[in-house]
Formats: sequence, structure tokens, C-alpha cells
Amino acid sequence: MDDIALDTEYVKLKHLVPDPANPNRRESIVDIKDSLRAFGQDQDLVVQRDTNRIIKGNHRYKAMLELGWVQGRVKWVDDDDLTATRRGLADNRISEGREFDGGDLMALLDECGDELPPGFTPEYIEDLKAKYIPDDLDALQDKYGDPDDTDFWPTIRIKVPPDINQRWEDIRKERDSDYEAMAYLLEHV
Repeated sequence: MDDIALDTEYVKLKHLVPDPANPNRRESIVDIKDSLRAFGQDQDLVVQRDTNRIIKGNHRYKAMLELGWVQGRVKWVDDDDLTATRRGLADNRISEGREFDGGDLMALLDECGDELPPGFTPEYIEDLKAKYIPDDLDALQDKYGDPDDTDFWPTIRIKVPPDINQRWEDIRKERDSDYEAMAYLLEHV
């Protein structure tokens, strides 16, 4: 393993080159700027030494520039172009693939109280609550009523061409339920 301290230094941002092929099309960097304001640069920009191309941290770099920063901490790597591309793609994919444990996430956010971390707007918190905090059973029963036997039946999902779908829709219109339409089809096959 290489010695990070030897390959890390502060560099003038104007000398760095954003990766023009970065596939991450993040629309907003407001949360990154908020994080930089709150915590400083706690992640290095990873930069290809021979080209000064930013491999990891392109949006962080953009946020730093928008905040008026003149320099940033860089972790230099001696990647060839293919390795640099692979490193950047892996970073984007790893970030994309994260999942939260809802209970743990909500507990940590509760610990923060009113001092929410950057990027955690009240709207986002409401979305998280809707996703991770289940309705109580009484509220679900009020909303959907008691389950009946058909709620536990298997669901069949298939792809069909448009003409077959239209024939299915026509048969469904003539029946009281999907069950009756399917039974009709099976009897006439």
C-alpha cells in the first residue's frame, strides 16, 4: 500500500483539469457546498499525476471553485488512462449503489436534532420517513380495509405485444374481475 502522506498535498485548483468524460451528471452541488462550509475538505480530490485530470471529486472541485477556494488537498495517483477511467467509474458506481438501514439512519438523524447535516433538507427527511417509518397497522387498516383472500394470491406479470394486450383488455371489459378474465382464457385455450 502506498504512503498517502507522501502523495497528498495542497494544490492550486486552477492547475487541475475536471474530467470531461465524467458520466456523473449531478444536477445540484448545493449539498456539497454546504458540507464544505460545515466540515471543510474532508475528502481529497484524486488526481492523475501526469495529466492533472480529476478522477474522483469532480463535483467537489466545482463546489470548491464556486465557494471561491483557491487551493484544495489532492491525492496524486500514477494511473494510466485506463486505470484512471476504471477508478472513476468504480467511484461513481459505488456511490450509486449505497443503501441505508432505515432504522439506523433515522436514529442518527434523531441524534442530530435541529442541526441536520448538509443535504438533509426537511423535504428529504419527510421522504426518508415515508420510506423507512412504516404506518402503524391501524392506519393501514383504515386506509386499505381488512385483507381478503385474494390479497394473498400470486401475481402474474408478463410482457406481451400490443395486439395481445388489446385482446386481453377487451376480455377484461367483458368480465367482473381479472380472475374471471383469466379463467375464461384458460377455458378457451
